[in-house]
Amino acid sequence: MLVNGKERLCQAVAVMTDSNCGFMQEDGEKYGISIIPMPIVIDGTTYYEGLDISQEQFYEKLSGGASVTSSQPSPGDVMDRW
Repeated sequence: MLVNGKERLCQAVAVMTDSNCGFMQEDGEKYGISIIPMPIVIDGTTYYEGLDISQEQFYEKLSGGASVTSSQPSPGDVMDRW
């Protein structure tokens, strides 16, 4: 790219978020957004939103009285995505 008559390098821009944004992996693929799945701990087992537990399964466990907590993606998962 030329800027003021000088050649400049163009930097690529990427959008990255976690699945708490409301988009799932399929949405990310469709729109070119990198989505890191949120970890969800259910009765002591860690699941990753949209990867190994569906929304339907999550709500089924939640309505069944399971102990549910969530967390943010780990720094390692974020760095791996970068």
